[in-house]
Amino acid sequence: MMDCRELTGLESRQRRRGGLLIFVPLAALLFFVSAVPALGQSTFGTILGTVKDPSGDVIAGAMVMLTNKGTSAVRTLATDQAGSYSFVNVDAGSYELTVETSGFQKIQFTTLDLQARETKRVDSTLKVASQNQTVMVEGTAGAVVTTDVSNLAVNQSNFYSNNPARRTNRRQQ
Repeated sequence: MMDCRELTGLESRQRRRGGLLIFVPLAALLFFVSAVPALGQSTFGTILGTVKDPSGDVIAGAMVMLTNKGTSAVRTLATDQAGSYSFVNVDAGSYELTVETSGFQKIQFTTLDLQARETKRVDSTLKVASQNQTVMVEGTAGAVVTTDVSNLAVNQSNFYSNNPARRTNRRQQ
């Protein structure tokens, strides 16, 4: 016959095996479930920045254009009141960024490489544009109109005295 201690040891081993049979599949399931979000991670990045003038003040309403060099796709937006812009959900790749606004020189960043899940900050300071304008007018002058003014009255007395119709009207009054 079996001793009570042997029976208790046997039950204990069976319980341990039963526990392992539940723990191993549960641990495997937990491992695979936690790995699934890694497959769904984004392949997009973000390009953001602030546009300022030479004195350091922000420029609101500046046009910012992002061009994908591989696909030639263009995205455009204006800076907000804080002079900031943000292109989100941008495909990984090589880009050109152009910033321009009236009264300032346009600035271009021609080699921006964006990786998946990367946030790239591109701040810019615009220089004041020089205002050199030349206006050229081409064409010929119009015809000159001449008028003979020798028979016009010089002052009111001559008008009354030299105008026969007026003299007649004065006598009738």
